[in-house]
Amino acid sequence: YCNAFCLDQHASRSFGYPSSTFQVTNREDGRLYCLKRFDNVRSVSPKIAAAVSDRWTKLDHPGVVSFYQCFVAQRAVFFVHEYVLGARTLKERLGGPLSEPILWSCVAQIVAAIRVIHGNNLAVRTLTLQHVLSLSDATGTRLRVRLGSCGIVDALEFEARKHFTDLQRDDIRDLGRLIVSLATGTEVAAKMDEAALNRCEAFMAQNYSSDLHNM
Repeated sequence: YCNAFCLDQHASRSFGYPSSTFQVTNREDGRLYCLKRFDNVRSVSPKIAAAVSDRWTKLDHPGVVSFYQCFVAQRAVFFVHEYVLGARTLKERLGGPLSEPILWSCVAQIVAAIRVIHGNNLAVRTLTLQHVLSLSDATGTRLRVRLGSCGIVDALEFEARKHFTDLQRDDIRDLGRLIVSLATGTEVAAKMDEAALNRCEAFMAQNYSSDLHNM
């Protein structure tokens, strides 16, 4: 890879490790890719990187940012994903509650991607506002969403991994938090207190259809 352009404005930590994100060019095909570097990761060996790459490179779905490679070099772990030009995370885009038609569209897209991932005995593990990418159409009336950073947690937590059925159950909980976050315009964290959750639920009951609230 060459022509690296850093996409991080400030030093950051991601998934518990110092990390950097770059736009890079592949010398072989000339295409742009997104490369993430994680430092101080001692638990990922070349064998683990190869195993994770083998699992995720087989998955192809328009709702998932394509995974290309995981490798170990320079005492760091690197992940290479498709570069999605013009994409913003849902966290960057979140400025208030989404309208119900746009929210239903996002949910349908995300659920379709989850079904394919779970059908391949994998788990998303990154269903958060920070890792779901979005693109708006020219009119701003529709969001195209794609699940990003898939495969990273599988490598970083390879030795401590749960059974994939437990991880898939966690995905469904994360999906619920993501939907409530988009509906209320407020990030719903895993450790949010019950009173705050009740306020979110009351907001949804007042501002959305019973079908969406029930889901």
